[in-house]
Amino acid sequence: MSGGRTLAFSAAAVVHAPRFTSATAWVVSALCLGAMVVAGLRWLRVAQREHYLPGSVSRFAARWWLGSPANAVIGLAAVVGVVATWWWPLAAAVTAGAVAVGPLGLGVRGRTSALAWTRRLRTLAAVWALSSAVVVAAGIALGLVPLVTAALAVLTPLVVDAATALLWPIERRLAGRHVQRAADRLARVHPTVVAITGSFGKTSTKGHLAQLVEGSRSVVATPASFNNRAGLARAVNESLADGTGVFVAEMGTYGPGEIAELCQWCRPDVAVITAIGPVHLERFGSEERILQAKSEILERAPTVVLPIDDQRLASLADRVEASG
Repeated sequence: MSGGRTLAFSAAAVVHAPRFTSATAWVVSALCLGAMVVAGLRWLRVAQREHYLPGSVSRFAARWWLGSPANAVIGLAAVVGVVATWWWPLAAAVTAGAVAVGPLGLGVRGRTSALAWTRRLRTLAAVWALSSAVVVAAGIALGLVPLVTAALAVLTPLVVDAATALLWPIERRLAGRHVQRAADRLARVHPTVVAITGSFGKTSTKGHLAQLVEGSRSVVATPASFNNRAGLARAVNESLADGTGVFVAEMGTYGPGEIAELCQWCRPDVAVITAIGPVHLERFGSEERILQAKSEILERAPTVVLPIDDQRLASLADRVEASG
């Protein structure tokens, strides 16, 4: 009887060894880790683009994976690869390939908003990497490293979102102190504030305006991607020196009330809306709601600049003029 039990244990060891401890398992695990790094960079950029809103990365990922037949097939292959890894570790290589290349059309570098390694992004990346490392270590301890690394690669958007949610209250509190410093600095330096928003054309308009003004007055413009609460406050605190005559502030919005909040402490003397279009339509639901959110920039501004070749903005200009 004792010999029988020993034989059964040895047979089980022979069955499980190729799945969890073979050279193939470690190779495909390394492939999944590499794919997870690529995916991490992709979804960290999305987190930054979405103003670090908890849950936004997962929603964005779902839209992209389900947004086209090709991406849906690639996403399905990634999930099937994870499930199949339980029986065949080499299946994790399918997951690694799918996660590394997909979703198609959503690059790591981005076409409209490149990854900017700000302090906040570095913090988020560190928390995401540490969380992933803890899970991988648990997988190694349990002998499930191919399965765990494959699953982590697929679930990278969820892990990034979890890290974002964990950091949200901390970042909000830190940003509050920076915002107060920025408000105090603006009050002391007292530049003419030109605030620019729009569905597109914000950054180029900001750059052209700064070039036009710098010949006659000292001008500071917010850097690229510094268009939310934390970024705008940082731009003021780091760049707005005594004697600055004009401050050109790009303001982005990912929901109603965001621009209104910015304008409470960075009050525009001149407000500009460059254009209204279907950018972020999935978030707002309609272009009318986009227009309403962007129009918050006009509420405190004595001077307004609008392109009236768009009938909606022409009507808005008439309403602004009528209201004085």
